[in-house]
Amino acid sequence: MISRLLSFSQLVGLVSGSLSFLLTQSIVAARMPTFNDLPSELLEEIVDFAIHFPLPPLEERTPVPRLKRLRLVSRRMNEAVSPRLAARFRIWVFARPISAQCDEICVDLAAGVPTFLQHLTVLNIHMMKIIVPDVRPWSNLLESLFSTLPTIRAVRWTHKPTELKKYPEAFIPGFLQSISSLQNLSELSISVDDDGDSEFIFPLEPIPRLRTFRISWDSIHPPSPQILSRISHVMTNCIKLENFSFIAVYPRYSGWHTPVTFAQLFDAVHSESKDMVLQSLNLRGVIVRANEFKQHLRHFRCLLRLEMRYDPSPSAAINSGEVLQILGESRIFLTDVVLDTIHHPGVFGYLSSYSTLERLELQPRDQLDDSPHIVNTFFTSVLAAQSSSLRRLTISGYRWSHWGAPLSSEQLALLQKCRSLECIYCLIAIPDDNSQGGLKALVSLWSTRY
Repeated sequence: MISRLLSFSQLVGLVSGSLSFLLTQSIVAARMPTFNDLPSELLEEIVDFAIHFPLPPLEERTPVPRLKRLRLVSRRMNEAVSPRLAARFRIWVFARPISAQCDEICVDLAAGVPTFLQHLTVLNIHMMKIIVPDVRPWSNLLESLFSTLPTIRAVRWTHKPTELKKYPEAFIPGFLQSISSLQNLSELSISVDDDGDSEFIFPLEPIPRLRTFRISWDSIHPPSPQILSRISHVMTNCIKLENFSFIAVYPRYSGWHTPVTFAQLFDAVHSESKDMVLQSLNLRGVIVRANEFKQHLRHFRCLLRLEMRYDPSPSAAINSGEVLQILGESRIFLTDVVLDTIHHPGVFGYLSSYSTLERLELQPRDQLDDSPHIVNTFFTSVLAAQSSSLRRLTISGYRWSHWGAPLSSEQLALLQKCRSLECIYCLIAIPDDNSQGGLKALVSLWSTRY
């Protein structure tokens, strides 16, 4: 027996040591999980949350400070955050980086990709007012970036067409050719910011691998038919295109004598033999006639998100209602809808015909969209139909419209049934008398649920 070979004190020490060892192992085995134990998918969710979660009013208006703090949590978190934090690089031609820095970056790229560019996926390029005549440093930098960084997936180009005429003749065609040749380019955004009338047409060729194509037009002059034809030409062969946007910055476009039409934007696509898989369509300041939309319906069989605002035609309400009717007849049910003309029966008829809508934003801008009957119809038809799926609701009517009136008990009851709601944004007029019960009930409803 072991007790006969050891003294009592030695035996106690041995038992105590064994218990201590077992206890330590139990503690180690039952330790709290750390970031190093989290699955990669969950880490990505945390980083996405840090980027997209609404920022507090007093915090910096970008998620960058938040990401910088998050990367200090652990080495693994730093590895997850760094690619997002260093994913963008901005070039202001003739301003940032300065010409000497352009040369230094080109030398570094020739020797190997520097650390701050290893995770670059989004390239923002601004070509605004020319300050100095020599464009070569920035031209060389762009050429080096395009040729040595296969990680570039998105190019966002902002420019003044009247200023582009001052660039060397071969610069812009070469620049756009480099964009078209990027092997992994999936997103292209072109922003036009100009007060002058320019006939410049960007010579951009089709990019079949595009998934997102955005045009933002901020000018007192509308794009010429030739420019619209080129925009449409870019989309040809883009069978993987998922998101298309044409944004005419309101209200400046309202003086245009020749507004943009849906038919012009999709003219070149009409002859395509293969169908696109568009999931998101965002049109602002565009006339969308139902018969023209129906001609291209085969490209919208997978459509999930639709935004139509500021249609400048007198028949804007009819256009919106008939387009939604076409979607309903084709059993295309959207999950995300943004509209600003809603009084046509086809709008609420479509929105109350199914129950999978997740985000709805209404921005009534016509007097016919603002009546107690329209408001009540929305609650009793649309909100009742979408109560099980609706997550975000935005109503931004006029300041003193019927959309801002205190809610009735029936409307509050319908709102209470929307169990999936995460966010409500609306303008509510608060009267000075004692009829604030609707607002108090809404606040009470929200505080009780959350």
